[in-house]
Amino acid sequence: MHYKFFILLLSLVLVGCQSTPSSEKTSLQNPLTLVNTSLFAPVERYNADEIFQLSHAQKQEFFEYYQKQKAKEFPSSNERIIHNFLDDKLTGFTFHGDTLDAYSAFSQKRGNCISLAVFTTALADLIQSPIDYQHIINEPVYFKKGNLILSSSHLRSRVYDADNSTSKNKVFFVPKSIIIDYFPTRGQVHAKKAQRPQLIAKFYANLAAETLLKNDFDATFSYLYNAMLHDPFNNELINLQAVLHRRAGDTTTANRLYHYAVTNDLANINLYENYMLIARNNKDEALIAQLNAKLAHIKDPNPYSWLELGKQAIADHDLHYAQFYFNKAVKAAHYIPEPYIELAKIAYQNGDLDHANQYLEAAIERTYDHNQLAIYQAKYQALKAITSE
Repeated sequence: MHYKFFILLLSLVLVGCQSTPSSEKTSLQNPLTLVNTSLFAPVERYNADEIFQLSHAQKQEFFEYYQKQKAKEFPSSNERIIHNFLDDKLTGFTFHGDTLDAYSAFSQKRGNCISLAVFTTALADLIQSPIDYQHIINEPVYFKKGNLILSSSHLRSRVYDADNSTSKNKVFFVPKSIIIDYFPTRGQVHAKKAQRPQLIAKFYANLAAETLLKNDFDATFSYLYNAMLHDPFNNELINLQAVLHRRAGDTTTANRLYHYAVTNDLANINLYENYMLIARNNKDEALIAQLNAKLAHIKDPNPYSWLELGKQAIADHDLHYAQFYFNKAVKAAHYIPEPYIELAKIAYQNGDLDHANQYLEAAIERTYDHNQLAIYQAKYQALKAITSE
């Protein structure tokens, strides 16, 4: 699990990156130069290599397993050995698990998706198997603590066959790989590729999230600072820095970070919404109008972000923006049922029963959950009976 944050029901994300080209990013001012270091205790620098370290006994256990697999008449490939080792040895990885380094994940046989990715990376390093990661966009799961709402997202590893001999003399080659995950991802929208620096950043960001929940701002800042050393232009990390500064009483720096992200096209929906919160508190109508205009034109591939914005608009009794955001969700992922259901509700409230029926039909066609399907079908039949009278 990887955490995202919401404040006053407005979203604050920690995962994913804006699709700004790397060449453009390197010319930008590093956002770490904008933070207020005097607000917190001196930053503790961490050695990221330690995240992936295993003990001698742990390495020996894996090597013995590896050698037995290779000694078979039909030896397994490296990526398959890693998969089988994890499958045989570990059962305690869950969506709600802790964020642990490789040694702790191995010894305690538990953790979350970040822990599993870190542990998988440690094993891949031992036998020099290439590895990368996929950030999965699912329907988020929410947790509330105080005035913070956390939203989780998912990361999984992809280990490749180190033997690329099969690629010789081929113009196009897709390397053999295997996905390492503790459960099949249901309701998946798409997977975004990530590399080791992003994994390290997510590891520290998770620890930052955990300490922020405890109001330990100094530890949060240290973890977050270290995360941004590996992925400085990650919009969710910038967003969390702004949240941290705001909670620590420095709204000026929070505004500066938000303005930096918006000006350099690094902002996502959640950052815009949190910046909007400050604008509303300050009754800055010009900034509110500017952010609304920009928010209407940004592209975000996560339909659930748009769904959350639409629901917030409904709570604010703004059906126009609610409909706009739900349509953005449809455009982002036309194959999920939720935005059609919300659009059906709006159409019904507006007295447009024909369109309400059409949206319900679309939702039914896209629903695979039997319980939800029964509910949608019942609503559809009831509405159809009304329109046929």
